[in-house]
Amino acid sequence: MTTFQQRAVTAIIFGVIMLVGLFWNDLSFETLFTVIALGSLWEFSLLTLGETAAFRTRVILYTVGTLFYFSLPIVNHFFFFTIGFCTTLSLVCNAFLMWLLFYHPEKKLSTPTIYFASLFYVIFPFFQIQALADNLYNFPGYNPILIFIILILTWANDTFAYLIGSKVGKTPLYPKISPKKTWEGTIGGAICCSLASALLSIFLIGKDHHGLGWFDYLVIGFMVGILGTIGDLVESMFKRNAKMKDSGSFMPGHGGFLDRFDAFIFVMPFIFFYIAFFRSAIA
Repeated sequence: MTTFQQRAVTAIIFGVIMLVGLFWNDLSFETLFTVIALGSLWEFSLLTLGETAAFRTRVILYTVGTLFYFSLPIVNHFFFFTIGFCTTLSLVCNAFLMWLLFYHPEKKLSTPTIYFASLFYVIFPFFQIQALADNLYNFPGYNPILIFIILILTWANDTFAYLIGSKVGKTPLYPKISPKKTWEGTIGGAICCSLASALLSIFLIGKDHHGLGWFDYLVIGFMVGILGTIGDLVESMFKRNAKMKDSGSFMPGHGGFLDRFDAFIFVMPFIFFYIAFFRSAIA
């Protein structure tokens, strides 16, 4: 089997699993993203602690992250401010990672910072995903439409950026971290992503349970286009520092969990803040 055939077969299988997990029922949705969350956490431990780190060290990090993930719904049930407080910490974490990316991309993370990032860069966005799709934040009933659209937009942004960059891209975006990305591709991808999101809103208004309008979808598309690209660069920074080509190998020809969902988890805290807090405050 050629590399192209391998990638194609893997992509088809992955697509079927994602669609079934997303739309079958709420249990399949939660199971799907729990597997992705825990897989991403393990890969993050390899990227930041290193493959040569003691196995026990990675297991401790993984255990802390796993306990945090499964305790969030319980804690949030009794303390309603939990999700707001953790969203703030997640935004702070992402802001720190952006500062690291642009000013100190070769800096090795301290152990406390690795633990902090594992909880609020990797794990917490998956709780926000379930909160937006389910009723963990007073949203009425399970509805995966919005999460499906955000996933489609993150992958569409990558595709648009690649196609435009390969045709007209001449100015490197950040050659030290991602030599193939260009400014032309990044800007073109963000514009196409925003327009695609606005067009999708024509068919989706009233289909999700958040009452989003065309302008909301335009904002979400813009956030995915800009912040999703930064999220991709952040993961590339971790891989370069770890001297790893891919974060994992669960998808032959496509890499690991973080390779597929780096942009998605990075942009999620910003989208969640916009929908659950900012938009609610001005409505």
